[in-house]
Amino acid sequence: MRTFFVLAHNQPIHNLHKHPLVVKLMSIKSKQELLDFEQSNNDPLLLPKALPVNFAELGIQSLQGIDLVEFNHGFYQEHFRDMGLSNVTKSILSLRLCAFVDLGTETQKANIPLR
Repeated sequence: MRTFFVLAHNQPIHNLHKHPLVVKLMSIKSKQELLDFEQSNNDPLLLPKALPVNFAELGIQSLQGIDLVEFNHGFYQEHFRDMGLSNVTKSILSLRLCAFVDLGTETQKANIPLR
């Protein structure tokens, strides 16, 4: 695997390939495509704020060729505080977007720290 998303859920997701979030993410293959998608996203329910990670700024030289974007999980906490949240919305938000990783041309194993 070179490019992948990290997703989490706390209940069974049936037909994962048909989930609205997965459908939207299927065409994204690079960090730039993800950031462009975030800016043009017309469905704020699906995509939390992207937080690109700069390994050079963190002093992790060995991971500089890897693109990592993490996502703000306050997004999910805020939505689930809403007592009027519909069951459909709860179902959609039960699949949480954690991170996007592009290993670039690296062929070595890498331990990638997530917040």
